[in-house]
Amino acid sequence: MNPAAGSKAAAASFEEDWAASYADYAPLPGIPDEFIGADGQPRPHWRRLLDYLSANDMERSLAVARRHIRDLGISYRVGDEAKERNWPVSSLPLVIDESDWQAISAGIVQRASMFEALLADVYGPAKLVADGVLPAAAVAGSKEYLRPLAGVKPPGGRWLHLYAADIGRGPDGRWWVLNDRAQAPSG
Repeated sequence: MNPAAGSKAAAASFEEDWAASYADYAPLPGIPDEFIGADGQPRPHWRRLLDYLSANDMERSLAVARRHIRDLGISYRVGDEAKERNWPVSSLPLVIDESDWQAISAGIVQRASMFEALLADVYGPAKLVADGVLPAAAVAGSKEYLRPLAGVKPPGGRWLHLYAADIGRGPDGRWWVLNDRAQAPSG
């Protein structure tokens, strides 16, 4: 058998499997759907991913990724559990259209810049407190406020060394920041 013909047959089989897997899928009325467009077909940016996956051995790649995570000891704990869990690997990522991603990226940069400016002021001149924009009790009364750092210049001039945002699409169709993370890398 011609290897190219075998590859095309595998890709066609994959396409049929994918088509069958979402054949009964219907977006909820009035709620934006990331995967299926108004025409009932996968959106173009998903189509590119499905085409890529059809040309590659996805199950093998996922198995390699899971093994690598296990071998590196990447894990987490839930609540007070003593046993660590291996970090899960989703078989499909959230695929975001390029134009949406550009807007999200700009918004995340703006948000991180705002947090950096807030930290620089809280630990520096405290102008926001002095001007009454930020209640002094919200700063001084916070268990997260590190009083010994007030007036200290951070190495490299940056207070915020890590920032991530959990995002989701709201019922209005716009992307929302659901949670801010600045303590440890995750996700």
